[in-house]
Amino acid sequence: MLVTRHFRTLAIVVSFALAAPGAALARTQPQGTVDDVRLSELSGLAVSPSDPTRYWAHNDSGNPAELFALDRAGHVLAQVRITGATAFDWEDIAAFTLRGKPYLAIADTGDNLRWRDVLEIVVVREPAPQRASDGLVLDPAWTLHWRLPAGARDIEALAADAARAQFWMVEKTDGDPTLYRLPLQAQGTVLAQAVGTLQLGAACHVASKPCARAGRVTALDFDRAAQQALLLTAQGAYWYRRAPAQDWRQAFASVPVFIPLPRLRQPEALAFDADGKGFTISSEGRKAPLLHVDLPARH
Repeated sequence: MLVTRHFRTLAIVVSFALAAPGAALARTQPQGTVDDVRLSELSGLAVSPSDPTRYWAHNDSGNPAELFALDRAGHVLAQVRITGATAFDWEDIAAFTLRGKPYLAIADTGDNLRWRDVLEIVVVREPAPQRASDGLVLDPAWTLHWRLPAGARDIEALAADAARAQFWMVEKTDGDPTLYRLPLQAQGTVLAQAVGTLQLGAACHVASKPCARAGRVTALDFDRAAQQALLLTAQGAYWYRRAPAQDWRQAFASVPVFIPLPRLRQPEALAFDADGKGFTISSEGRKAPLLHVDLPARH
């Protein structure tokens, strides 16, 4: 859990690039607190594709198939139930716009024991809740059923690139993780493509206080333009930028910029701001803090 004096120190840090390539510090400050008993295991966070002042969030495993709309301070605006979904182990949420319509994709992909043969991504049309508009019910727009090519893995990180009709995922493992790609929509059960191995260790080891290990990836997000990507671990965030001529496979083959972050009890949630200039992180547990991070202006 964060300490108040640590907040104050971080709030006055000015963004700057370190001398060593691949590492940067960023201005971090408290934004709010998620203090609602219905959302005590926050595991996924995304900025609404239609309202930059609203988040969508969900709980971890052992909870109903529900989404929660939050304001920027972490107050619950609405509780939305999804029919036809079991929420076996929801781990991340991605927001995107397809053919002018806003969608939310929930990764039912957690597998700590590595025994699940088929995983799911549940996609719903984004509702437009007003404050205290609980009781909304959604049917999935579609559900993507998929398998991993080399057996079961624990996957807790999902992002969507609607312009390229792709989902991207990262496994949760010690060391440098495998990156996977899936189509946005498909019939039947599809096989994910293992695209490569991320070089997280090469990034965090050049920080001012080098990491003993890169950390296990618990969240992934793309900015709205699909030109930036962020991954979250207990050690910090990893920042990728995609050049106009690159595809994501090429962008993820590079060494990312490592951004050290304040310690959270169990960091599980990350969401890009709508303008792509910063992001918000949070964790599981009661009174989970929402921390806002300004991306370094130059690196």
